[in-house]
Amino acid sequence: MRNPMTLSLGRWFVSAIAVACAAAAAQAKPRITIEHHKPCNIFCVDDAISYRVELAGLPAGQAKVAADVTNYFGEKVWNTSQDVEVKAGEKTSLTLEIGKIECGYYELRITVSAAADGKALAESDLFSFGVTQRVERTTEEVRKGGYRFGLKTFQIGSPGVWWRRPLVWNLAEVVDATTKLGLQWTR
Repeated sequence: MRNPMTLSLGRWFVSAIAVACAAAAAQAKPRITIEHHKPCNIFCVDDAISYRVELAGLPAGQAKVAADVTNYFGEKVWNTSQDVEVKAGEKTSLTLEIGKIECGYYELRITVSAAADGKALAESDLFSFGVTQRVERTTEEVRKGGYRFGLKTFQIGSPGVWWRRPLVWNLAEVVDATTKLGLQWTR
């Protein structure tokens, strides 16, 4: 026969865990997730750039999403502002249509604020992308052209990129992007 006191404590413990989890979820830190573009967030100059953005953990109500793209020199090259309706406990999605921009390195920053009072709710992490001319050469063309470049892959995969552990890059995607930039393995 089971001890009724143990059963009561067990139920209480499970209930306490459920309440704690619900409270943690209710106070979850707001998150801005920007969809990764393959390969390696690199676009061709002819590509119309767009990113799918997901907002989570925001309080319900009207919010204003502001996005800025700056170039390597810190100059703003594109910006937008959109009002969105955030529903309690749901993720909100939107698409940023940046369009075509010239070759270069860019950073996208997104901020979300309450529409009513302008109070800051969330800011995205650093998100970079590049725009370039694509060059695809065969190994033979690379060797005949005298290009001097080699891709070492031992520091890209698991256990992580040596300068940003525990980040692990998708090796196939890195090689694909490198090839499209005309930087094939030449040995």
